[in-house]
Amino acid sequence: MKLLRGFHAVMSRVTAVAMIVPLVVSSYAIWSNNRTYRDAEDVYRDLLRLKPVVDQEDGSQLPSFDELRQINSDIQGWLTVDGTKIDYPVVQGENNLYYMNKDIYKDTSLAGSIFLDSRNKSDFSDPYSIIYGHHMDRSLMFGDLDKFRDQDFFDATRTAKIITEKGLVPFEVLSVMDTSDSNPLIFDPTTYSNDLSDLYQELRDHSIHTWDSAMEEFARYPKQTQIIALVTCTSGQTGMRLVVFLYHHLDHEIIAPDRPDPHNHPQTGQDPFNGSRNPQTGDSLFNSPSFWLTVLIVSAVLALVSFCLFWHYKKKE
Repeated sequence: MKLLRGFHAVMSRVTAVAMIVPLVVSSYAIWSNNRTYRDAEDVYRDLLRLKPVVDQEDGSQLPSFDELRQINSDIQGWLTVDGTKIDYPVVQGENNLYYMNKDIYKDTSLAGSIFLDSRNKSDFSDPYSIIYGHHMDRSLMFGDLDKFRDQDFFDATRTAKIITEKGLVPFEVLSVMDTSDSNPLIFDPTTYSNDLSDLYQELRDHSIHTWDSAMEEFARYPKQTQIIALVTCTSGQTGMRLVVFLYHHLDHEIIAPDRPDPHNHPQTGQDPFNGSRNPQTGDSLFNSPSFWLTVLIVSAVLALVSFCLFWHYKKKE
């Protein structure tokens, strides 16, 4: 009996430690995640004050890009997807890893930034450009891209725009798809020079939803089409990406005077990922607030059960 009591005492201590550690870890993770989201929301609100507003009468911008570039000279444009909270400056680093965990101020942040593929021209003049952003809850960063899976939302949300130093370029939402991060037709902008026929075929065959009239125009004019892919992670699927494609016909009006862009520079001859695969533009499982909340609840339940068992054996003794 004495040996049994000793065993129960040891097991109760081991169980207590095993329950307390997950409680502490999960509590810290929830606090850390909430701080990350709070910081991202603060940066979002702060930057909206500096969003360039294009005056369609004379093409002027108030505030101007000069104000934005005083914050960060890597800012190349401003992306807005109407009907969502996607309303951010777009930066471009020397590779596609630099802004994964840095905010617009170049401070370390798990929320990262919205960034243009380093292989693209910085003035968004390529026929095909890629913009990456983390998949976050609370509609932060590219979290709202998930909404385009819903047919009703996709049908109702038609427009987007990119503001650059040259002015405002209108885009239309063309399609949405899930695809592997190793798909070269989606994740290598250097695949296309001025003919996007292969991209059209890929979108037609594999999209979840498409806007039919825009796809018909795309099919007729693959050399007069400009596409921008908005890329983020898909929840819980390693190696998969959610992509929303924006469409612009080159004959459509650009709202601004045409002037040369001194920042237009194709970045070729570089490894945009520093030897890695496509960047993990999204929340991993361990950065998910819901994951750590689940861990916290399960740990609390197990701790309560452990305490009840311990008290039950204690009473028997």
